[in-house]
Amino acid sequence: MLERVTLACHGGGKAGLDDFEAARTRCGSFPQALGVRRCLPRPRGSTDVLAGYRVVRRIGGGGTGSVYAARDEYGADVALKVVANDAAAYGREVRALQALQHRNIVQMVDTQGGQEGKGPYLIVMELAEWGSLAGVVLRSAEAAAYVAEVASALQFIHERGYAHGDVKPGNILRFADGTVKLCDFGCCERPEAAAETRGRPRGTPAFMPPEAFQGTGSGWTAAVDSWGLAATSFCLVRGRPPFSVAGRGLFDSILYGRANLTACQGERGNDADDEADLANFVAWGLTKAPRGRPSMEQVLQHPWLTKAAALQHSDCSLARGCSSPGRQEPEGGSSPASSSQTC
Repeated sequence: MLERVTLACHGGGKAGLDDFEAARTRCGSFPQALGVRRCLPRPRGSTDVLAGYRVVRRIGGGGTGSVYAARDEYGADVALKVVANDAAAYGREVRALQALQHRNIVQMVDTQGGQEGKGPYLIVMELAEWGSLAGVVLRSAEAAAYVAEVASALQFIHERGYAHGDVKPGNILRFADGTVKLCDFGCCERPEAAAETRGRPRGTPAFMPPEAFQGTGSGWTAAVDSWGLAATSFCLVRGRPPFSVAGRGLFDSILYGRANLTACQGERGNDADDEADLANFVAWGLTKAPRGRPSMEQVLQHPWLTKAAALQHSDCSLARGCSSPGRQEPEGGSSPASSSQTC
């Protein structure tokens, strides 16, 4: 029986549902294609049923699939990732999620593969109440608290011989208990396996290091995550990636240029020390040579993170209860339901 998780999420829209119907048409009888013996009746307000999960709405998508908010037969809300045809990405993600159990890594609760080696494939995961950090701008100390949790997850991933390969704000999910969790393991690979099978580039260009544009191979190491985390950290505070040139210029800028680490307008109360620590942290992670980037152990010892942790501990000791920045009401009064979970 699936573990019950009480969750809420909004997102998607007509375009997402049209994509879903197109995929359903290509796959024929979707539940039967997944080898499911029976399918629950379509409930009022739901769009369809896939493999016994009542699909509510599309909430995100990426290079390896689309993600839907859904409910299982017990009424628990889940995130349902549909990988249409990429068996390799599906296999990488399932293997990684099975091997990587950590409080800051999204948990898989079910998976179903296609028949005869063909898609579609389903990965069922816990659904984040507050969606992802895509488009979210935070104060420096708040961002540092989240980055420390992600770095802890990445340290765990690297210690077990994997590299995530697609660290970005959209792949960091916020939960109601105040934690953040890393998701989307479709690019996740063991470096030695990547070296044996040189493939096309993986990841999101604005958050990819120079070596990742050459595809997987000997250059695919844990250092790709050090770069991705640095770029993500900058984006969470500034509201844009450190390399934000459009088109072909982005590739040239990452390979040969220098990141624009200047402050943008509308800073949110960051002091000069925070600014200096953040700039140093990001510049170290964006070192062109992979061997020059910090390990996750070094990341967790950086002043930008340790000072934020000390401040958070101090604030907690002065209050009867302590909540993570992720549990605060977003500025402008927006509800958690306005966020989206992406793959």
